[in-house]
Amino acid sequence: QLEFDDLRAGAKNYQYKVVHCDFYWQPSDLVASDYVQGFDELQIDDFEYSFNTKQAFTHYEAVFPNDMLQFKLSGNYVVVVSDIDQPEVPILSRRFVVFEQLVRYKPNVKASTIIADRRYRQEVDFEVVTMNYPVDRPYQDFHVAILQNQRWDNAITDLKPVFVKDQTLIYDFDRENNFDGGNEFRYADLKDMRYVPLGTDSIREEKDGWHVYLAPDFPRPYEVYR
Repeated sequence: QLEFDDLRAGAKNYQYKVVHCDFYWQPSDLVASDYVQGFDELQIDDFEYSFNTKQAFTHYEAVFPNDMLQFKLSGNYVVVVSDIDQPEVPILSRRFVVFEQLVRYKPNVKASTIIADRRYRQEVDFEVVTMNYPVDRPYQDFHVAILQNQRWDNAITDLKPVFVKDQTLIYDFDRENNFDGGNEFRYADLKDMRYVPLGTDSIREEKDGWHVYLAPDFPRPYEVYR
């Protein structure tokens, strides 16, 4: 389900297109008919105008797969939104993954094996059980990615199995699969502009809208994970 707001308001002729990508998020060599059944490019005709808001906007929404677009292949995809009159100029893009459960995996998240890192880092070990999926070259044919809270900006990739046992690929490292474990989000309540809520320092109404100033917080990269 793709949703976004256009702060220019009014009605625009937007369309979205799905693009199949390889493991490194580069467009693959496949043509659209190889990975979708129907159309890979459709107009966004579900939108709603804002009502009684200080900032006028239009809310757009598109849901897929649908009757006009069905996926034929699993893998990495990017959905790109553009104006119908300027399809070569992207308005926004978003990554998503179509999964197909061909193998099983066993994750093991724990405090870092490195003693000096145990208070602020987390280690993600895992095993991949290939079952009946044919694997001729496990060290070359498998690409893995470890995500922290669905983030791709700090994803750990290109890990090779430490060793292979029967139908199991074992990824058990000490340092290569560690994430900073500090609480990465700071809380700020923006639901109401009539008072100064938790996490904010002040709220001011200017000519161009509301300005919310967050309260300063202390750095905590080496604090115990909460």
